Amino acid sequence: MEEKSREQELSVREISLIRELTQIRKEHKRELEYEKFDGYELPPRTQFSMLNKPAVSIKYGVMKFNMACIRLFEGIKYVLPILHPNKKRLALIMCPEEDSASVEWARQKDENWVNKDITSLEFVENIFKLMNWN
Repeated sequence: MEEKSREQELSVREISLIRELTQIRKEHKRELEYEKFDGYELPPRTQFSMLNKPAVSIKYGVMKFNMACIRLFEGIKYVLPILHPNKKRLALIMCPEEDSASVEWARQKDENWVNKDITSLEFVENIFKLMNWN
């Protein structure tokens, strides 16, 4: 426990020193030294925070829909993920648990709905093949 507070103190101290240095240089109208940004690229804006936009994360063998999706379909516990090979789209169909291909994408925890990992190596591999992702 003590180590964590020491790390936090050091972190706060470092931030304080950086702010102090910045203020001193600003007052003396001296440029701050920094690394040149040649060769860096700005990623598309779509790669930044999408907390309020429905999105899905797809990793090796696992899909997870964000909470914006879950809130959009609040109360829906089971879905059927489907692919359209020509349009290269992923869609979800609400379905009952009894459906043979249903997957649990959300569950109720206390009063709130929470998202859940959907694990299916075969399905995720099919998505990657369909989209021509490596």
